Amino acid sequence: MLTIVLGAQLFPNLPNFDTDLSSFAPETDAEKAEARMSEHFPPESRPMFIHVVDDSGGNVLGIDNLHLQEAALQSIMNHSSSSQHYIDSVIAAPEILQYSIDESDADGSSLSDFSSWSDLLDAFLEDGTVCTDALGDDRALAAGAFIQDSLLHRDLNYDETL
Repeated sequence: MLTIVLGAQLFPNLPNFDTDLSSFAPETDAEKAEARMSEHFPPESRPMFIHVVDDSGGNVLGIDNLHLQEAALQSIMNHSSSSQHYIDSVIAAPEILQYSIDESDADGSSLSDFSSWSDLLDAFLEDGTVCTDALGDDRALAAGAFIQDSLLHRDLNYDETL
């Protein structure tokens, strides 16, 4: 018996090694975007992504299309509230713009009250506001990266939003 106990000491438990190469690989942009988005969803929820396209080939962020998206979002949220509130949180372009309206001097207005991007921006921005290059602002770059990863499926053409 003593021989077995002493013999067991000669064979210590060796550490386990993980040779899966993916565990050593750097994070991809998709994994980073998923990590950023997961902060906004409770652990037991599952994100649902809705891909929005304009059948006429126009910009999905045009004001008319945003009004359509807002109506569709309200319909979905109304259905959720009548069906045990199965939607916990939403990240959608009309909702983000509505938050901006609510935080501005135009509080009490809704996205449907605006007929153009220039009217909308005039409501957000104070007189004399100058929009400058955001490349030196880490917060602006992080917000832009989040929007690009989670909301936009292709590069935004600003000329089409006017």
